[in-house]
Amino acid sequence: MMFRPSDRALHRWLETGRPRRIERLLDGDPDLAARVDSLTELSEAESDALEALVSPAQEFERRVETGVQRRIEALETLSTMVDLLGLGFHTGRAVLGEPWRQSGPTGGPAAAEE
Repeated sequence: MMFRPSDRALHRWLETGRPRRIERLLDGDPDLAARVDSLTELSEAESDALEALVSPAQEFERRVETGVQRRIEALETLSTMVDLLGLGFHTGRAVLGEPWRQSGPTGGPAAAEE
């Protein structure tokens, strides 16, 4: 004869974190699955309460979109500032050439071409 736990025992096993024990019993008793479903099924009020808890706040999408847009604008501003700060260097290099490449590794004149 197969062991058939009471609903109270099943409920206690589910609450105390012993669902593996129930899984073993489910393999041998298909009727037990319906009993476990009925024990774990949420009422409509519980379901509505959970939905209210996990649903995003009002205006959430708009606030996230605004925050992301501000972040993008800040990154674009930073990128522009970096480009402007490097402009003097690039201008000097274009006007003066690249004198550091004309000297050798020790800072002296480059080795004569062979």
